[in-house]
Amino acid sequence: DQSNTWKISIMNMNLFESSPKDVTRLILVRHGRTSANQAGRIGAMKDYPLDETGKEQAARVARRLKRDFPIAVIYASPILRTKQTAQAVADEFGLGDIQFRDELKEYYFGMAADHTMEEIKEENEAVYNEMIAWMNMEPSQPATHLNIPGAELYEDFEARIRRFTAEILEKNPGQVVCAVTHMSLIKGFMAVHFGSGIQQRMNFNALNTSLTIIDFYKKIPVLAAFNDISHLDMPYPYGRVNLL
Repeated sequence: DQSNTWKISIMNMNLFESSPKDVTRLILVRHGRTSANQAGRIGAMKDYPLDETGKEQAARVARRLKRDFPIAVIYASPILRTKQTAQAVADEFGLGDIQFRDELKEYYFGMAADHTMEEIKEENEAVYNEMIAWMNMEPSQPATHLNIPGAELYEDFEARIRRFTAEILEKNPGQVVCAVTHMSLIKGFMAVHFGSGIQQRMNFNALNTSLTIIDFYKKIPVLAAFNDISHLDMPYPYGRVNLL
């Protein structure tokens, strides 16, 4: 009878898997390496192109995505390094249309943007000292965010992450979405959807061309992968507390 049919279907369900039609899969890809990354520049807003290593990283992540994921649409930050990385992915898939979104731009670090720590020390030693002290806080200390002069408001940063999430859930149900963006945005997605919010220190990083995968199962976020660089054939560098 109908009751027995329902019981059998429940018994056959794998509670750790779902149907693709119930999921919008978001693959967050950090851009390839640039000279600004090599120099340790913070939240670069200028149009630094991919360096030779970054171009190779972009080609590798594009091949990895083509091999493993049926990507239907590509979104990207409209900054040069993300454009170039997204183009490598689009070329691999034969997708002609990359949808650029300001919501995916790098977090704006105010006076620290495009600076190395040494340059910040020269320009404003008080801000430099505050940044160093914040990054070196003990785990028992409250780690609310830095107040960097001119930096983007945290509520505005969170709002654009939520806007982009709402857009893909509305436009791309049951699809695999690729979004090429920046480390701070990937950290922001993690904090908004899985952490205690962006008001707390985000103690995780995302390496160049890493994959972070969020499955929105019936619009509920489920973390499927984080900071995956297996396509680069390199060891994971040791991490440290970063800005944001």
